[in-house]
Amino acid sequence: MTNREQLFRNLLVHLTTLGKPIRNSQLFLTANWKLRFLLITNNRIG
Repeated sequence: MTNREQLFRNLLVHLTTLGKPIRNSQLFLTANWKLRFLLITNNRIG
């Protein structure tokens, strides 16, 4: 399992454990942006 897959899996688990859909779209967008940033930097380092 690559770091990218692990990050994505962790995010899915985190979102699932919330137990309810995220109504705050700003929070979701921020999390999405952070995930993209991590993936981009991860690709450059790796």
